[in-house]
Amino acid sequence: MTEQRNTAVKLLMWELGKSLKDSEKEFDKTNDYINNTIEALKDLDRKASRL
Repeated sequence: MTEQRNTAVKLLMWELGKSLKDSEKEFDKTNDYINNTIEALKDLDRKASRL
């Protein structure tokens, strides 16, 4: 997803009328949230798979 940052930021600007800075901030915040959610799910899966 990080590889597509510039494209996603441009789409946010065009579709939602956000500024470049706001679009970058929103993308980074969403990307961090997704990564943190994935890590939390991995931790839950590891804990659940212990005997």
